[in-house]
Amino acid sequence: MATTASSTIGGYTITRREPVDRLEGQYLELEHQRTGARHIHIECPDDNNGFAVFFPTPPNDSTGVAHILEHVVLAGSQRFPVRDPFFSMTRRSLATPGSAVDRAIGQTLFPGLPYSYVSGGDPQYIPDLTWDQLRRFHERYYHPSNARFYSYGNLPLEATLEVIERDALARFQRLEIDSSIRDVKRFKAPATRVEAFPATAGEDNTRKAQALTAWVTVPSADSFRALAMKVLTEVLLSNAGSPLRKALIDSGLGSALADGTGLHDDYKESVFGAGLKGIAAEDAEKVEKVVLETLERLADGGVSPTRCDCCFRPCPRTCTAATPSARSISTPTLSVSRNRAPMAASSRTSFGPSCSTTRTALSSQWSLMASSSSASSA
Repeated sequence: MATTASSTIGGYTITRREPVDRLEGQYLELEHQRTGARHIHIECPDDNNGFAVFFPTPPNDSTGVAHILEHVVLAGSQRFPVRDPFFSMTRRSLATPGSAVDRAIGQTLFPGLPYSYVSGGDPQYIPDLTWDQLRRFHERYYHPSNARFYSYGNLPLEATLEVIERDALARFQRLEIDSSIRDVKRFKAPATRVEAFPATAGEDNTRKAQALTAWVTVPSADSFRALAMKVLTEVLLSNAGSPLRKALIDSGLGSALADGTGLHDDYKESVFGAGLKGIAAEDAEKVEKVVLETLERLADGGVSPTRCDCCFRPCPRTCTAATPSARSISTPTLSVSRNRAPMAASSRTSFGPSCSTTRTALSSQWSLMASSSSASSA
C-alpha cells in the first residue's frame, strides 16, 4: 500500500485527508478537476478491496423515473451486454397499510420535497412517463459531475483513478448539477391527511384502521443528535415497560404499535413516530391524545437516567465504534420538551380499510429533545 501524501493526484485535487487509526490508514476526499466528480477513498492494508459509484437521483414526481432508469442502466452496456446482470425487480404492492403510512409521512411532513413522491413509481402516474422525460433525467443525473465514487483497501489509489479516467471520465466535461435536497419548511399550525388502503373482502373491518403521530426531528447526518434520538426512541418505545409504548398499549384503543412507529433516519431529517394499529377509525384523535399527553408528562417529570443507561449496555461496541463521542455519553439525561416555536412537525395518522378512514395530523407544538451534560439538541 503506497501512502498518498500530495495535495493532487492524477487529475484530482485532494480536498480532505484524515487519519483512520483504527484501520491503520487514512480517509481521503478528492474532486476530479475537469468534471467535478467526487471520490472518497479509505486507504488501509486490507486486501478485501471495494469499489462503488453512486448518483443522487431525487425524483420530482411519482412516475418512478429514477427507479425505472435504475433498471435500464443495469440491463446491459457496451462492455457488459447482459440483461439485468445484478438483480431482478421484485414485485411489490403499494396497496398495504405500511405503504399507506409511508406515503402519508412523505406527503404530509415533506411537501414539495422528493420524499413526498413515490420514488419507485405509483401505478396511477407511471403511464405518464415519456421517453423524452426518461432521457432528460438520465442526462441530468447520470453524469460524472453528479457522481460519488468510493474505493477501499490496499490497491494503489493512482491505479484506480487512472482506470476511472480512461474508461469513464475522459469523455465528459463539467456540468452544474444540483441534486441536493433542501431542509423541510417547519409548519406553524397542525395539518391533517387522509390516506386509504383497500379493505379485505369478507372480513370485519371495523377495527382495521391505524393512527400515527410523527415528527421531523434532527438532521440524520448530525451524529451526536442522531445518536441521542436513537437512545430517546429506545427509552420511549423499545420494550413493554417503555413509557410511550406502555401508555399506547394500555389505552386499549388498538392491538399493536402502528406501522411507522419508531425512528426513521433514511430521510435527510429523521422522523420519529408513534401510534397504534387495529383501532376504530373514529379513535384516531384519542390515539394522538395518548401520545401527546404522555410526552407532556415526560416533559414535566423527565426520564430516569437508568433507563437511558440500559440502552447502551446491549451494544457498547456498536455504539462506541459508530460514534467515537459515545464514550463521553455514559449516562445522558433525556427529556421530552415542549417547543413553543414552530420547530418540529408531527403527524397523526389513522388508516382504515375504507377510502375515508386514514388521517395524518401535523403539529409543530411539540418537539423531541435529547441532551447530555455537555450538549443538547432542540
